[in-house]
Amino acid sequence: MVTVPTTTLRFLWTSKRPPKKEPQVNNDSFHDEAIKLAPPVGVSTLSVLGVPLSDMVYIMTILYILVQIVCTIYKTYKTTKKE
Repeated sequence: MVTVPTTTLRFLWTSKRPPKKEPQVNNDSFHDEAIKLAPPVGVSTLSVLGVPLSDMVYIMTILYILVQIVCTIYKTYKTTKKE
């Protein structure tokens, strides 16, 4: 004798499909991967455009410093706004 699980019998009896579970997308991992890929993509793009490697180092350093300055200002503004 063959045994059939009750969920299968319920499905056949009511002719309703069980709800599908939507796959959960982890946006944090997507953003982490995008951040990891940003420097190589930037260097490759600048190489194709003809910018020498030594100039790329200057450009990336200036961008890094500007990002750090903006982040520091934002954190300072955020903490002083709470007080």
